[in-house]
Amino acid sequence: MFGKKENPDREPSKDKSAAEAAGESGKEPVTDATDAAAKPEPAAAETAGETAGVSPGAPDPEVPAEEPETAEAETSRKRSPLLKLIAAGVAGVVFVAAVVIAILASWNWKKLHDEKQDGQAASATACEYAKKLATYDYNNLDAFFKGILTGVTGEAKQRFDETSKSEDLKNFLKQAQVKSQVDDTECGVKSVDGDNVTVVISITGKQGSLGTQGQMVPRQIGVLATLQKVDGQWLVSKLDAPFLQQ
Repeated sequence: MFGKKENPDREPSKDKSAAEAAGESGKEPVTDATDAAAKPEPAAAETAGETAGVSPGAPDPEVPAEEPETAEAETSRKRSPLLKLIAAGVAGVVFVAAVVIAILASWNWKKLHDEKQDGQAASATACEYAKKLATYDYNNLDAFFKGILTGVTGEAKQRFDETSKSEDLKNFLKQAQVKSQVDDTECGVKSVDGDNVTVVISITGKQGSLGTQGQMVPRQIGVLATLQKVDGQWLVSKLDAPFLQQ
């Protein structure tokens, strides 16, 4: 009956201490487990990456990698500036060639135009001179020789100058009572060579003498004349005609 009594105040303290100790010891595992689940260890992440076949630091497989430049594309890229330079050079050459062709065409046109004008002017002069050359009268030979010495140069001038001084020729024309007249002349340009033009002359007229009993007989003669431009004026420099050989 009088045994030892338990102290009711001390038992609850012990139980409380044990509960607190158990509670504190129980909190640690729960917190660690939650943190571990929220923050996986780096090693585990790397292992997961290796398991998926992705190396650490490798580019995202979902982003397409740039394809390497092919040899053909690289060659084309390197040739592009050279091709542009060549194209520019070819264009320049074509332009220069076009300019040269245009200049040559213009020069040729001018040359042909000038030759045509020179030929026309020389031809007109030749026809006028042919009229003087084939018009004479034994009664007025001095005027005839004076006329043919006007408008000549070079060989023609030297030749007619000597002829006009020939008394034998004058006496022959007087004795034969030679007369000549021109009805028409036609001239055509044979060639143009700078300041020299060759003209073919056709003279249609009449001639009379004692041999025809004073009757004027129709005749047609041809003359080849060379004219030369001297100080801007066309002069006869050479004549070739059958009647001049007599």
